[in-house]
Amino acid sequence: KFLHKKILLNTARSICFLFFKFKYIYKLSKIKNKQKIYIFDLDNTLANTWISYNMNYRNDKERLSSLAVFLGMKKLIEKTYLEGHYVVVLTAREYWHYFITKKWLFENNISYNNLTLVSHPSQKLELLKKLKIDYIYFDDLTYNHENGELKFYTKIIHKISIMKNVKYYGYEEINKINGVEA
Repeated sequence: KFLHKKILLNTARSICFLFFKFKYIYKLSKIKNKQKIYIFDLDNTLANTWISYNMNYRNDKERLSSLAVFLGMKKLIEKTYLEGHYVVVLTAREYWHYFITKKWLFENNISYNNLTLVSHPSQKLELLKKLKIDYIYFDDLTYNHENGELKFYTKIIHKISIMKNVKYYGYEEINKINGVEA
């Protein structure tokens, strides 16, 4: 029974990833030549997520709905959007968190053109590689905050940093924007 649930869950994740991948590629293919593309991670880049793991919530919906926004990143996104650039929020969250995420962005007055969820940061890299035009990417690419030992997705960071069409802003730059001491 457990194996059947696991297979079903993995199948659902694969279908959702294909949907978001198609939506992401289709929307980005419609961008005007003069528009710059800015891609922003959500958790620990725009939303102060890590502290929420050590707090008591009834469920993930309540936890994700209550996240505080980093004002520095919010201002950068607002400025970017108002200048007419194309803003993508690309986050590694389970697909069933799509509507909670969309609601959180709305309630925090975050303007964007595209919201894409993937189930793991490695899928972010897969989507980023699809872009053959220049773009600017903000993502801390960290994990394990809640256990007191910050870890980085070093292989993904390295692969992104050598891509010629990307200007990557990582953990340290994001903390400066957000006024957070690392």
